[in-house]
Amino acid sequence: MRKITKKFEKGYKDDLLIFGLRILPVMPLSPVSFACGVVRYDWKRFILLTLLGCIPRYLVLGFLGWKFGAEYQSIASKLSLAENIVLLAVLGVIGFLGYLFIKKRIKVELLL
Repeated sequence: MRKITKKFEKGYKDDLLIFGLRILPVMPLSPVSFACGVVRYDWKRFILLTLLGCIPRYLVLGFLGWKFGAEYQSIASKLSLAENIVLLAVLGVIGFLGYLFIKKRIKVELLL
């Protein structure tokens, strides 16, 4: 885990990734927050990037709601569906990686 945390502290690419994921309307916010917590991402940078990423996200969603009025319901439901699909994909990847981690750990314990 320390190796992953050290890799996450190495540069601006991680900051851009978090900012980009926060700005995307179809990316659920919970998996990003969970992943940052797991790798113990610097909380000050996390809060700043979350704030900077969510402002444009919500401005765009608010503008779409204002501009399209009644049509926003269909757009929002499509965004919600896309967000749920992305969330399921992320949870599937996390589950698969967890399975591989546990399987590898069991093999190591059996060898000892």
